[in-house]
Amino acid sequence: MVVKIIFAIGLLFAVDMAIMAVVARFFGALSVVAVIVSTALVGAFVLLQLGPAAARRLRASLTGSAVPEEGILHTILLFLAGVLLITPGIMADMLGLLLLLPKFRSMIAGKARKIAEKLVNRGAVRVARINQRNQWPK
Repeated sequence: MVVKIIFAIGLLFAVDMAIMAVVARFFGALSVVAVIVSTALVGAFVLLQLGPAAARRLRASLTGSAVPEEGILHTILLFLAGVLLITPGIMADMLGLLLLLPKFRSMIAGKARKIAEKLVNRGAVRVARINQRNQWPK
């Protein structure tokens, strides 16, 4: 699974570089740099809006033993959108902008929830819960 994720990230990076080269050839390097900088600023704004309160809610939700609720999945996807927008590349920017759309985010969150529930129910993923004193149960 980790190899597939690393391969997907590498493929996304390679496609991004190829697309940026083509776009820079047609519109100029300065316009590509302007797009990358502006989307990075949008990504930083998204991450700042999420803030520490969202990180605390996320941490509290993930210490439970159930699949995260829909609101937490949206928070994770918004965080991912911010990171993708900060990452240079046109494909990453497009995916980050799509994740900012509530309908697209809801669709992705629903699919992610179904996949997580299947994995937990099948026993492919084991969920452990840490008790209040941050100790593993015996």
